[in-house]
Amino acid sequence: MLKQLLTILQDETIYQVEDIANKLGTSTAMVVAMLGMLTRQGYLGEVEQACTSACKGCALAKQCKVASRTDAHIWVMNAR
Repeated sequence: MLKQLLTILQDETIYQVEDIANKLGTSTAMVVAMLGMLTRQGYLGEVEQACTSACKGCALAKQCKVASRTDAHIWVMNAR
């Protein structure tokens, strides 16, 4: 399932954890656990954010729902 998650994340679309869980047919808790595992393994990096200013200038700001959520996390693919 980790390979499936990496495949989903490679398309550079913005997803919410719930969307990924639905695509994989699993729970949001499992997706969060897998994101954590991939982060520890170096496949993903979690972006530190301060939504009051971080979204300014971001090309994806119009698609992103992070600014409206205080519990949001952003992960990016690392070059491997």
